[in-house]
Amino acid sequence: MKVLTRVALYHGLMTVDPTTNLRLRSAPPRERLWSDEEKARWLSAAAAIPYMVTAFRLLEFTAQRPTDVLTLTWPRVSGAEITLVQQKTRARLVVPLHPVLRDHLANVDRKSIMIVADRGRPVSYLKFHLQFSRICELAGVAAQARDLRRTAMVNMALAGASTPMISSISGHSIDRCQHILNTYLPRGRELAQAAITKLVEYKKRTEV
Repeated sequence: MKVLTRVALYHGLMTVDPTTNLRLRSAPPRERLWSDEEKARWLSAAAAIPYMVTAFRLLEFTAQRPTDVLTLTWPRVSGAEITLVQQKTRARLVVPLHPVLRDHLANVDRKSIMIVADRGRPVSYLKFHLQFSRICELAGVAAQARDLRRTAMVNMALAGASTPMISSISGHSIDRCQHILNTYLPRGRELAQAAITKLVEYKKRTEV
């Protein structure tokens, strides 16, 4: 709105700027995280669409954006890791394969150079988005694909990963990663228990 107003003022179509001192409200940050039970329901509903299951597993265990997951190719996968360049930030990342993701990829048909492929053809973002939403409806899950990125980061933090560790996978700057964790990381029993477990493990190491 402000940009259009400036253009109109420049060309003399308006004489007064009605946007002066105007402050637009930004949308509140999404706070949606996927539960393990929701993931299981979604994967069950998607069982008949293998490429969607593959996309979900990649999103779940790489903490990447859907657009980056859909453009991943098999040459980017080694036995232990995935290398990629994020489209938005151009960040170059090396993401170690989670055992669940590694086992899943080992059983994916490689008829295409693309990891996420439907009958040998790349899957467009629009097609992926429509299918993902449809599966969410079938599974009764009110969440989005992009929420898996945030969920993966929070789960790594709950598991004891540091902010630099998490940012090296997600591709965020350390400051941005910390901001995300500050916003979404639940301060509850699970996080508290993880802290005490870390303390116990540390004491055992130092005593030895």
